[in-house]
Amino acid sequence: MSIRHLSVLKNLDQVFDTYDLDEFRDLFTTSLSRREADLTKASSEANAMASADDEHAEGYASHLEDRWMMLKEVSDLSCQLLIVALFRQTELHIKRVVGRTIPSANPSSLFQFKALKGALPFPIESVANFNAFNELRMLNNAVKHQGVVSQELSSNFPVWIVGEALTGLDAAYERLKPAIAGFIASFVVNCYGTKTAP
Repeated sequence: MSIRHLSVLKNLDQVFDTYDLDEFRDLFTTSLSRREADLTKASSEANAMASADDEHAEGYASHLEDRWMMLKEVSDLSCQLLIVALFRQTELHIKRVVGRTIPSANPSSLFQFKALKGALPFPIESVANFNAFNELRMLNNAVKHQGVVSQELSSNFPVWIVGEALTGLDAAYERLKPAIAGFIASFVVNCYGTKTAP
C-alpha cells in the first residue's frame, strides 16, 4: 500500500459519521411528539367527559393513563437504543481501523475491551476523549446487562448513581457524540502511527 493510499484511508477513517443515528433520533422524536399531542387532546376530552358525568369517563381516563405510561416506556427505549447504536457504531469503526492497521490483532476478539487493549501497541487510555468512550462503553453495558446504573459506571462517572434508572440518555447521547468523534479521530491517528507503508 502506498503512502498516499495510506494517507487517504487514514483521512477517511478519521471521519465518524452519525447521520443515520441522528435521523433515527429525529424520526423517533417526531413520532413521540405527535403521539404526545394526540394523548394531550384525548386527555382534554376525558376531562370534559368527567365534567359531564359520562359513565365511561373513568374507564377512558384509565385507558389514557396506560397510553401515557406506554409512551414514556417507548421514549426511554428509544434513548437506550441510541446509546447502544452509538457504541456499536464506535466498536465497528474501531474494529475496522485496527484490522487495517494492526495485522497481528485478532478481529473476532476486538469487541471485548480487555482484548482490544491487549491488541493495541499504545495505551487506549492515552487517546484523546478516552473518558467519553469509556462512559459510552459502560452506559452500553448498563443498558444491555443491568437496565439500571451499574456499579462500574457509577464508580467511574459519579454523575450516574448506582441502582438508579438510566434516565437522561438522550442528553448523554448528545453530550458524548462529539467527544466520540474526537476519540475516533485520535484513535485513528494512533493506529496509523503504528503502520508504515512498504
